[in-house]
Amino acid sequence: MKVLSFSYCFPNAVRPTWGIFIAQRLAALSQREDVELEICAPVPTFPIVSHLQSDIPPLQETKSGLTVHHPRYFYVPKFMKHLDGKFYARGLLPWVRNYCKRSQPKIFDAHFAWPDGVGVYHLSRKLNIPYVVTLRGWIWVGMKQPKLWNQATEALQNAHAIINLCKPMADVCKKLGCEEQRLHIVHNGVDRKLFHPIDRAAARKILGLPQDLPLIVCVAYFQRRKGILEVIRAFAKLPFDTHLVLVGASVEADYYKEVLQTISKLGLANRVIMPGPQPYHLIPLYLNAANVTVLVSYWEGCPNVVVESLGCGTPVIATPVGSVPEQIIPGKNGYIVPMKNPDILAEALKKALSQNWNRQQLSASIMSWDDIARKVQKILHKAVYSSI
Repeated sequence: MKVLSFSYCFPNAVRPTWGIFIAQRLAALSQREDVELEICAPVPTFPIVSHLQSDIPPLQETKSGLTVHHPRYFYVPKFMKHLDGKFYARGLLPWVRNYCKRSQPKIFDAHFAWPDGVGVYHLSRKLNIPYVVTLRGWIWVGMKQPKLWNQATEALQNAHAIINLCKPMADVCKKLGCEEQRLHIVHNGVDRKLFHPIDRAAARKILGLPQDLPLIVCVAYFQRRKGILEVIRAFAKLPFDTHLVLVGASVEADYYKEVLQTISKLGLANRVIMPGPQPYHLIPLYLNAANVTVLVSYWEGCPNVVVESLGCGTPVIATPVGSVPEQIIPGKNGYIVPMKNPDILAEALKKALSQNWNRQQLSASIMSWDDIARKVQKILHKAVYSSI
């Protein structure tokens, strides 16, 4: 079965960790016996601006053993965003048509409903090739933008299969009139070579973190929807020997400044460690170093840090967003707390820090990317044969 996967968000020579969870799933899928897979990771360009840019990937490269194509398509920066899906399809059509003549893929595999899903929907109609869409966290934003959501809805209603990262996403599709037989729930997995339990003291030593003290780790971008201010306010209520590690890049400058001001105002500067953004291969060390990890986002799809933390045998405290209620069993592998409530979060952190967790058991509860690839393979097969 030849598969052409589409994702605007995919690791490349310029942004090596962008969409790494998509690359991991597709790399595992490509290892399945009867799957031949290549990637179309298109690059939006605007003639004047793009001519001045040096940070765009080559037309073709190899990532994780996969052939990745980067055809260009026209778009307008910041304006007319509701046309991006159509620009995507129109710009890629010549390249995709030539690719199909040469390689004859059996199915298109789109990641994200926008712009990939909408663009691939139009390409599918032109080239008469079935397509599958994977829904990710974008839909919670997209649903609030009617001009975009109406197009995404049409793409979902006509997809041969929809892979949802959590049940709430599948419920959205049902309300749109998508038949249940086309809906599938498949969580993200973990790379077992990276995310597995190791000695906590050893991880802390490598990272230069305090030994023999309670340690909470939060891996998240500094943006308001990640709830980092609530983490800090809850942390302020914990015993003085507890330390907090905030791993991530500043995405919203004003919010990052507010975080720093709050840490200073609450007198936490000597207990909060901020190493900044970290290379992906170090994330497992931070998750292993933690007694507990925390993610109190306002919305998510299937948050990678949750499954990766559990893969390392570290319990998680998170808000009930996306797949979290399907993955966190209170008292068994972590706790679920309401959004924007530092008081309840503080109590959950105290409880988690005082509990004796079976790390090997926590790790064993999480699927690997190989497990996920087997599920996706079956879905793609079913979609191909249902379209004949």
